[in-house]
Amino acid sequence: MTIKDRHKDTTKRNDDRFQDIKIDLRDIDASIKYYFDNIILPKIDTGYGLIDVPIIYSTPSRWTSVQKYGTFRDKDGKIMAPMITYKRTGIAKNDDMPVNKISAENPQLFYTYEEQYNSKNRYSQFSKLTGLTPSKKIHNVVVPDYVVLSYDIIIWTDKLKQMNKIIEIMNYYAGSYWGTNKWKFKSQIDDYSDSSEVGSDSAKIIKWSCSLTLNGYIVPDIYAKHLPNTTTYSPETIAVSFDVVDNLKEAELAPRGIGSNTSGEGLPGLSEVLIRLLQYIDKQNSKTADIPVVDTNIAIFSNATLAVSPTGDFTTTVDDFMFFVNGVFLDPNVITSFVQSGDDATLTIDGSTAWLFNIDDEIIAIGKFN
Repeated sequence: MTIKDRHKDTTKRNDDRFQDIKIDLRDIDASIKYYFDNIILPKIDTGYGLIDVPIIYSTPSRWTSVQKYGTFRDKDGKIMAPMITYKRTGIAKNDDMPVNKISAENPQLFYTYEEQYNSKNRYSQFSKLTGLTPSKKIHNVVVPDYVVLSYDIIIWTDKLKQMNKIIEIMNYYAGSYWGTNKWKFKSQIDDYSDSSEVGSDSAKIIKWSCSLTLNGYIVPDIYAKHLPNTTTYSPETIAVSFDVVDNLKEAELAPRGIGSNTSGEGLPGLSEVLIRLLQYIDKQNSKTADIPVVDTNIAIFSNATLAVSPTGDFTTTVDDFMFFVNGVFLDPNVITSFVQSGDDATLTIDGSTAWLFNIDDEIIAIGKFN
């Protein structure tokens, strides 16, 4: 019987690791054809309508045939025109942008960026209230090697006016960034050369050639795999703040258990003083005032007692109340004082204001009354 150690079995899911970035020479070569087919869109007028000019990459055998006969022919020997062919002729390091990898087998130079939101870092208003910092997804991407690539482009047409249209549009796009929606490379076109030739079958052909230079960048597949921890997650943190109270008796802070006869009954593990403190903070009662005389700046709330903090750490002030006169909110700026006077609470407003209390006014206070 064979025993298999299954803890070594691993299954790669699509979201386990960010896809390694890979840019090779083939991607750069293919970007030229993509740019011709989707951006430049070379067309010629045959007299029967516009047709697209095909573009192909010249393999060594094709390029040898072009160099030998001066034209591109199909398998039957027929000259293919119109036609655009291109071939990479050289590659060199870009000395203007050197890259020091320190160690090629273990690159130490890379870009690091954060993914704003992911499965472990979802947007939430709760994090703003609690100080929660969710885990962030971090990607490490190696710095590419910057290179300069050279290409030879040859174009054939049957007529000079057809060639002129292609040359015009090629010259217009020279100097722009060629590539796909994913990769872009700075281009430069020079060494223009055109000629009219007559083939062995007496067929006249118009030929135009140029040199294309691309400033590219390369990240080999093996290069990206050398970088450890391509994708990582930052630790999830939460900020907690504490208020220190040093004037409470130890007996008041003793926890009450289940079945207590105090006001904390039914809330196991909370102290009586904490229950009273929460009740004080949540207290909201309303009282209606009496107006002693006509046109006065004083309103008396009979048998109204201001609440007192059970720990003595909070003081009940006028800021803990809202006042309404005949349903209209009373501007706090006109209030002079709101104090306890024996069994009553007295509200005093600025007597220099344009209006005073009238005996028929309804004045309601809402706040921390017992």
